[in-house]
Amino acid sequence: MDANEICELLPRFDCGLCKNPRCMTLARKILLQTQKPTGCQFLIQENLKKIEELLPEREVKRKHPHPNVDESIIEITPCTEDGYVTLEVQLKSKSKNQDLFGDFFDQHQLCISLSEVEMFNKMNCSSKMGYALAETEGKRIHIFKTGKIILRRADDREDALSSLAKVSKLLMPARICSCSNSLVDCFGGSCENCNEDVCTALIDALEVKEDYDEGGYTVREILREVDEKDHDKLTLNFKLLGDIMDEIRKMDRDIKNGELEDKDIYKDKIDKVIVEHKNSCTNIFLGETDVTNIIAALTQYGLARDLLRAADGLLALDTKADDELYNKATKLLFDAYSAFEKRDMKDSLALGERFQEFNSAWKKETSPWGIAKVAANGFYISRILGKPVLRLEHLK
Repeated sequence: MDANEICELLPRFDCGLCKNPRCMTLARKILLQTQKPTGCQFLIQENLKKIEELLPEREVKRKHPHPNVDESIIEITPCTEDGYVTLEVQLKSKSKNQDLFGDFFDQHQLCISLSEVEMFNKMNCSSKMGYALAETEGKRIHIFKTGKIILRRADDREDALSSLAKVSKLLMPARICSCSNSLVDCFGGSCENCNEDVCTALIDALEVKEDYDEGGYTVREILREVDEKDHDKLTLNFKLLGDIMDEIRKMDRDIKNGELEDKDIYKDKIDKVIVEHKNSCTNIFLGETDVTNIIAALTQYGLARDLLRAADGLLALDTKADDELYNKATKLLFDAYSAFEKRDMKDSLALGERFQEFNSAWKKETSPWGIAKVAANGFYISRILGKPVLRLEHLK
């Protein structure tokens, strides 16, 4: 039994009404017994029974212990091919709270993070299997969802370690936090736990060794500091996010007018911008040493995922939509993005109550799940600015 089996039985709308950004996150929580399958409002009775049969009656037992020690190289050995070395490493969590059945990477985000990256000549990834094979500069890299990485055909030890460091940075958004979300989802505001405490996956990714219990530093402060620097790549990313939002506004206009006919046009435009935005963020992860810039890029990456899900919600609507509930959902999304752009914490926090009111009204009416998805991701965006990050002492 694993999270994949449970996720296959969920509707996979990623509507967000269960307070999770994706059905896979809910599947992990069901497996950990931290959330019940009945939290999904669209789960049919037949699949509910199947999930309950998969779950143990009392206590969840891990398939194998998740190693809570520092990341370490298992071995560097001569390759069977003369002149090359092979490196094998098991990435591990420093968090004592992480208990995820051995899964270190989010399988879906693993493939997203690896796709369309310039450093790879070839790349194949299966989110279902949680395995990827990538090639770069003659080296072959095997990556598993458990955090195991095997790098073959490196020129020497230094070359092997350098390549591993790049892959680890590239896969930073795919690391699973102790809350069952990927790090990029945590920075997209979709994790309630990580909006109250520093995300454990961030602590792992930044290799923080000091005490990190004290908070007080938020994403808003990070972004305001970055705004003053006028960082070229981060400035470009904010522009690309604005381009995505412009397309969403056009979709909203056409939906209200009943003119949203060729959905592929909108999808293609947004996907094109998403690819450019993702690549820009990836270049920051790979090339930056300033941690504040890395955190800002993670935030931009998370916000892009929220906008993409909101767009998916709009594209799921089959008919003209201009009722009160639809308007509340889109206004919540637009107001949340506007507050984020202004770095306005007060306006952002005020949107939480509006989402709860929307959610209560939505449950009473028969409305498409796409509308709920728009509102949920607007709510996630409203929580980004207040997300706690490491104290300044840890960022130096």
